[in-house]
Amino acid sequence: MGRPPVGERRDTTSRTVRLPSALDARLADYAEDTRTTPSEVLRRAVDEYLNSHSSRRDQPS
Repeated sequence: MGRPPVGERRDTTSRTVRLPSALDARLADYAEDTRTTPSEVLRRAVDEYLNSHSSRRDQPS
C-alpha cells in the first residue's frame, strides 16, 4: 500500500488526523519497530477496527 509509484494511479483518498503527542510517539515507535510507516499502521488499524465493528450499513435489511 502507501503512495503509488510515479505514473501509477490508485483509488485513494487523503485524510488528516490529529493525535495527542503521546499517541503519536507510540505510533512512530511501533512503526519503526515493525519496519513500516505510521501511515501503513493507521491503514491497517482502521481496516481491522471497521472489520470488527459492523455498522447499520453492514447488516441485512
